[in-house]
Amino acid sequence: MEIRRFKVGLYAMVLRDLGPCTEFIFDSPKMTLSPIGGKGIVPFAVNRAEFRNLAFVDSNGKAWERSATSLTYPLQPIRDADLRGFVLSPEPRIKKTNQCG
Repeated sequence: MEIRRFKVGLYAMVLRDLGPCTEFIFDSPKMTLSPIGGKGIVPFAVNRAEFRNLAFVDSNGKAWERSATSLTYPLQPIRDADLRGFVLSPEPRIKKTNQCG
């Protein structure tokens, strides 16, 4: 998952596997953005940062990128120069979706 902190840069979070017809639910008030090196940790806030995309590999091994408005293949890799830190969060809740019946 990628979050862009305004005027600072990109923060990333590695998530565990997610099965079909399920979704992650994050408690965003408990999320923090930790710069590389760990100094200057700040809470996630919608007036300071925005969700950019979720990158994933499907069951066929193809890497995709999902944003709020699009689904893209192939995944565009994060450049090391763009990465400013990491998203820290309690374990997200996993919920079954209604879309798969």
